Amino acid sequence: MQDFLENVLRYPRYLIAIVLGLAWNFIEPMIPFLRRPTTAIALISFLISGVIFFSLTLKQCWACRFRGMFCPCLWANSADKID
Repeated sequence: MQDFLENVLRYPRYLIAIVLGLAWNFIEPMIPFLRRPTTAIALISFLISGVIFFSLTLKQCWACRFRGMFCPCLWANSADKID
């Protein structure tokens, strides 16, 4: 039983290692762009606008789902089109 618990407790470490590895593989190629001010400003504003776009899109799809409105997200309306 103790071996089982040790194995289960290892999974959060694996998850953290995978998430950090993915983040590093995304950030590492962007480091040269951050050295010049013009490309740094463009890169940072692109990332911020991307986060805002995805958060507003998901927020709108979530709100449409519960109001019974049409939502442009196909996955949100797939259960409604069965009948």
